[in-house]
Formats: sequence, C-alpha cells, structure tokens
Amino acid sequence: MFKLAHPDTLYPTEVDILVPAADGAETQRATLLFRCLGVTEFADLSRQGDAALLERAIGGWEGILDHEGRPVEFGSGRLGELLDLPFFVQGAVNGYLDRFTLRKNS
Repeated sequence: MFKLAHPDTLYPTEVDILVPAADGAETQRATLLFRCLGVTEFADLSRQGDAALLERAIGGWEGILDHEGRPVEFGSGRLGELLDLPFFVQGAVNGYLDRFTLRKNS
C-alpha cells in the first residue's frame, strides 16, 4: 500500500557539507529537516535558483553551530545567512536530491 505523506512533514536528513579549511576542505555533517516538494513545485523553484528551492525545502535543522560552537537556532534570517555560503548550498542540494530521488540507492 502506498500512503501519501502530509505536505508539511519534515524528513530529518544527514547532510555532508564540504567546508573550506586551512589545508583544503573538510567534511562536516548536519541534519537538515526537508519537506518533500512535488515535481512541479521543485521545477518552478529550481528555475528561480538553489536559494529559492532551499528556502522552501528546509524546515529546520540540527547540528549547526556558530563560529564559537553554540547551536544556531533555525529561522529565516539564519537560513538566509547559510544560503549565502556556496558550500552550504551545494551540500544541502545534494542532501535533498539524495533523500528524495534515492539516487544513493540506485
């Protein structure tokens, strides 16, 4: 039996983010809470850019810390700061696609 999920369901997803470091880059992990967008909404938002897509798709997070190691609370202003970081955007988009297209499992 196939059961549709509620459209506001958030799916916790472990996301690897390749972060610049002194000797190149390091992989850091966070949990993003993603909404599963429909194909039409995904396509429309994708045409507007990754930031527009992620603003809609991300509904929260765990494991994101500020530069002093304190947890960063989720909110639109804080999300906007992260969406200005190209390495965060790349990790978040990859995490979303891995989660909902199941591309890691195919």
